[in-house]
This record gives sequence, structure tokens and C-alpha cells, in this order.
Amino acid sequence: MSTQQTSAAPAPDDFAHQFTKRAHATPARSLAKTISWRMLGSFDTFLIAYITTGQAKIGITIASAEVLTKIALYYLHERGWSHVRWGLKEAPF
Repeated sequence: MSTQQTSAAPAPDDFAHQFTKRAHATPARSLAKTISWRMLGSFDTFLIAYITTGQAKIGITIASAEVLTKIALYYLHERGWSHVRWGLKEAPF
């Protein structure tokens, strides 16, 4: 009776390689995260304004006003943090 592996185990060099190379977020990734986070944040702002005032129009107005400024601020914040090494741990290998 022979035993066969259905998937090959990664070579030791391949396994170690994934821990020795530090991944960096690209500007496109930061922008995609910025937009998705802003959509969630704007919905939250709308919901809070709507619940507080009872008027959807006010909620939409407030959420719309903050979209562009907060996209720019978050993107700059994200890119700034991509240059900070504080809080990152080196791989144990």
C-alpha cells in the first residue's frame, strides 16, 4: 500500500522566505482601504445624524459634507503610518 500526498509541502526555503521579506502596502491598496473605510464611516455618520434628528435629508447632508475631507485625511494618515516601524515585530526566523 503506497501513501501519496495530495499536496506538496512548501520547500523550507519558500517557507522561510515569506517571513524574511517585509510586505509594504502599495498606494493603490491604501486608496482602496481608504475608500472602503470611508463608505462605512459615512454610513455610520448618516445613521447617527438620522437617528439624532429624525430627518434623512440632514443625515445625507452631514455624511456628504465629510466624505472628501476624510478620504484625504485617512489616505495621508495611512501613507504616513506605512513609514513607521514602531510596533512591528521582526519574524523569529
